[in-house]
Amino acid sequence: MTRKRTDIVPKVEEVNRLEGDSAAQLLGYILRLENIADRVEDLKEEKRDIYKEAKACGFNMTTVSKMYTNRRLARKNRPQNPEMLEVYEAAIMDLESKIKGKNK
Repeated sequence: MTRKRTDIVPKVEEVNRLEGDSAAQLLGYILRLENIADRVEDLKEEKRDIYKEAKACGFNMTTVSKMYTNRRLARKNRPQNPEMLEVYEAAIMDLESKIKGKNK
């Protein structure tokens, strides 16, 4: 889905105003920024799809979202977890420990 913007051709007048290498360098920066912006949008769409999959499987989206946010926080800064959040986190930790055990 990532679109590359290598097909962009700047206007001749704009290029002539800048000095040779500077114009190419500037265009390179702009194209890189545009490509990153496209990739960010693709990742955001992929993230939305993951949430949709979890919802379709019957998971409580408020809890899933809170769990995702909490896992990103440092452990010492985590807020008190509601009961359902604790159940989901326990399930994930159990699965992670099983996976680690199989990979040894």
